Amino acid sequence: FNTTNVCVKNACAAKSPPGGVCNLNDGGDCIVPSSTCPAGICLSPTGGDCSANDQCSSSSDSCIGLKCEAKADAGENCDTNDASDCAVPSSTCPSGVCLSGVCLSPTGGDCSANNQCASSSDSCIE
Repeated sequence: FNTTNVCVKNACAAKSPPGGVCNLNDGGDCIVPSSTCPAGICLSPTGGDCSANDQCSSSSDSCIGLKCEAKADAGENCDTNDASDCAVPSSTCPSGVCLSGVCLSPTGGDCSANNQCASSSDSCIE
């Protein structure tokens, strides 16, 4: 009995990686433990492997460093130039930016230190 193979779409196949095909609602078809399969695609849980943001099951997660993790706050790590890894800094700003692998806040966005601001002409002021 081969535990690495599963029945997907009426055929025996290897378990699927994140983003791969699975039977609807059968997370057991997926390689990563605790994966979900809400729409026929394997999605990883928080802490699970991934290679793209849309492979994470939680909408509040992003694929950062090949793991599904909570979106990063200002000053935290993000994948180079992937602004979608960054949490929205405030209700008045559309999104942060990711420069050199660090999330930075736009003008009006949340921050706790001057080096967390995207604009060099900004400073972090309460």
